[in-house]
This record gives sequence, C-alpha cells and structure tokens, in this order.
Amino acid sequence: MSIRSLLPESCIFATDVLSQPKGKRTIEYDTDIHYQTARALVLAQDSDVVVLTAPLHTEYHKWLRSFGLSTDKVVSYNQKTDPKILSELILSNPSPVKELISKDYTFVPFYCSEQETECAKVLGTKLFGCDEGITLQFFDKVKFKEECKMLGIPMLDGDYHDVNPESPFDQDNLAEIVSRLLSNHGKVVIRGAQDSNTRSFFVADSPDIQDLYEKLIENQDQAVLIEPLLNVISSPNAQWLIDLNHELHFIGITAQQFQGFKWAGNLSGQYYSSRVYDYIKSTSRLIAEKMKERGYIGVTGIDYIVGEKEIYPIENNARLTGSSFGIELTSSVKRFIPEVQAWKFFKASTTPCSFDELLYRLQGIVFDGIDTNCVFPFMTDLLETKGTFIAHLFAEDMYHIDYLQEALSLRGINRA
Repeated sequence: MSIRSLLPESCIFATDVLSQPKGKRTIEYDTDIHYQTARALVLAQDSDVVVLTAPLHTEYHKWLRSFGLSTDKVVSYNQKTDPKILSELILSNPSPVKELISKDYTFVPFYCSEQETECAKVLGTKLFGCDEGITLQFFDKVKFKEECKMLGIPMLDGDYHDVNPESPFDQDNLAEIVSRLLSNHGKVVIRGAQDSNTRSFFVADSPDIQDLYEKLIENQDQAVLIEPLLNVISSPNAQWLIDLNHELHFIGITAQQFQGFKWAGNLSGQYYSSRVYDYIKSTSRLIAEKMKERGYIGVTGIDYIVGEKEIYPIENNARLTGSSFGIELTSSVKRFIPEVQAWKFFKASTTPCSFDELLYRLQGIVFDGIDTNCVFPFMTDLLETKGTFIAHLFAEDMYHIDYLQEALSLRGINRA
C-alpha cells in the first residue's frame, strides 16, 4: 500500500533523522547524515513541499521530474557542514516554506518531537503526528517491551537497567544482570532504550563490562535492555500507518538486511512462510491498535527477529523508517511497471562521478519506466564527493534481483 495515498492532499515533508531521540549526537560520527532529508523527494507529489537541510542535488531532481515524480516545490537551507536540526532551521526562518504553502497543508516529519509540533504551529498547518509522550511509550525499547507483555505477546527473555552514573554501585549492578543471563546463554546483547543507530548496541560474553559501561555513559543512555543473543534467521519489519482520522492501515512486511548488527537496507519478495508472515501481521496489528488507542498518529515500523522456532518483536520505530521511502518509491515505480514483484535497496559505492556519468554506467539496467528489471538510483547527494548512493533494485522475481546486483558489480558498483 502507498504511504503517500494515505496522507492529506498537500504535505510538507521535513524528514530529518536528527529529530528523533539522541539524533543530534549522530552528527558526531556521521557528518553527512543531514543529506538524508532528500529521501523525501520520492515521497512527494506535485502539490507537496519538500524541505531539505542540505543543498538540492539538481541533476538528480531534474531526472526525477522527467518521469513526473516528486515536486518542484523544494526548500533548501543549504547546510553543508555542522548542520542544525531541520526543525530548528524552519523555526528560525520559516519564510521560505510559508511562501509555498497555504493553510491546507499538513506538516509531515520523520519523527514527531516537540520541535516538529512547534513547526506546524508556526507554519499554520496541520500536523501528521502526535504528542511526543505518546510516541515514547512505544519508541522506548524498555517501555515497548512492557506494552507487548501486557498485550500477551511473547517476548525475548531478559531484564533492563536504569543507568545511574552517580551511583558507585551502578556498573556492578549491571554486571550482575549480565552475569545472571550469561549463566544460561553464551552471549547477551545490551541495547540503549532509545538508541536507533546501534551506537548503544553491545554484545557481551563476560560480566567484565567496564569498557562497555563507559560507552553507555558517553552515549548518555539512561536505560538499557539486557537480553540473550539468539541465532537469528531473519529480521522482518512490519509497517503500519495511523492517519489523521485515526484509521489504521497495514503497509506491509519487508525483510531487513544487516552488516553485522547495523541495518543496511530492505528487500521484499516471497521470503516468509505463512506461519511467520501471519504471526508478524497479527501481533503487529495488536501493537498498532494499542498505539491507535493511545492517540498515536503517524507511520510505525515494528522490528522482529525470527529464530529456529521463536518469533519476537524487539523494537518499535514509531516514526518513518528507511524502508518507508523504499516502499513509497516502489509504489511510484509500479505505476509505470506493474509487473514488479520484488525489490531490494542498499547503500552502493562506486568511483565518485556526476549523476549523468552514473546513468551512463547504468546503461541497460537503469530505470526508464518501461523495463521491469531495473536499478533506480536514490539519494545521490554524495555521489560526486564520495561515490555513494542508494541502489534500489526492481524485478519480476528474486532471481532477477540477484542478476541486477551482479550486473552492478560488473559495472564497478558494489555494496558499500
């Protein structure tokens, strides 16, 4: 199902990952993170406004518009280095956005914090979001686990710990929990309750956690989950949307790709048995219905892990997710090519080049609105300086997905 079709007629997309809890600290180790606001270009339609933190990649934007995709209404705050959060930029200078909108617009953020709520007020628009307190009941991993237990959904064993660096016994108390779990499991995972970028994701096989604990303090984690490390077969994501009329919509289930423990993309095809698919859909519906009951508005992506027999929800991304943009791009492409049955996207790397040069390298497989099996370049802002972009592969089946990935490799384009 298309996410954009469930939103109001005219939207302002200001989709900044830095808006989520602890998001601003991401800049410290990913100085290009602000370029990700450009992902919203594929969400937009003609009447929408897309607001960017970084400069617009004009070559790429012209290519999108040549297919009737995206919008001409783009506002860029031209932040190249040391960027501010997008909501801060809008609040300090709302005029460029106000010039393109009327009161009938709806402000659509990546994550709805208090600042995004204030943006909607300043712009005089509706908000596709809710009070952050509602969101945190599900975004916070510790609270989410308790919510699932109350719904009767089986959860992974484990415990949680409130981090208190002022206490001289705090590290020992955490080490005691780790030791207790290690008595029944070979390794444990320690996750920050509000971490969403694996900066506070650690694997421990010993109660000697001094280095790990120091990193938790450095990352300013206030609470952590401690759980056994399972043999994970797959990591599905179930996505739902609760609209402004408080109606619930199932978007779909995709498979997540990881490099180590870090998310690296998504794919969709005939991957899951009916047992796995039906269980994930039914339990995620229970969670989404509870969110709706509490007053949540927005997209949410619920992550699962599938073991040899067990299936557990492990976190709730109560916001837009990376796959939200991939799902919407797929909906747009299927208007041209309804035969598309499978897709996959990942961060790709090649020698730095212009967008036109990339199109030349992709001759024969690049999206043209006609051929079913194709590659759609996405998020090309760093192509000229670093040679990276998102390769979104579309195909009639998973075998052709594999073929396209091999075709990219032969062109000197590999997974980053």
